[in-house]
Amino acid sequence: MKKLLYLALVIGFCTVPYAEEKKASVLRHVVMVKFKKSTSEEKVAALVEQFCGLPRKIDTILDFEYGVEVNEGERVDGCTHCFLVTFADVSGLEKYLPHPAHQDFVAVFRPEIEVLKVFDYMSKE
Repeated sequence: MKKLLYLALVIGFCTVPYAEEKKASVLRHVVMVKFKKSTSEEKVAALVEQFCGLPRKIDTILDFEYGVEVNEGERVDGCTHCFLVTFADVSGLEKYLPHPAHQDFVAVFRPEIEVLKVFDYMSKE
């Protein structure tokens, strides 16, 4: 009986932290781009800075990060920059897309893009 009680306690202690650490599912909005050859490095830097500023203007953005491709090649159709925007749910994305700050950004960003790939997904454990 003591062994059974001990086993129950061990199992209980092993499962509780996992349940506490389990994260809620979030929506990830992935944007990958290849800038036009005519877009200067200074313009690219300014556009990246402007994209990085959107979380301060749009409150449905929970998290934001970006990076530059480290493996040159055609695995991603020449895309060089990737932006990851996190929302609590689909509703957050739906408010973000028509938001004036996002639309103003798209108006200056899109003309400089040769390749654009967008992928939205709900995170899974």
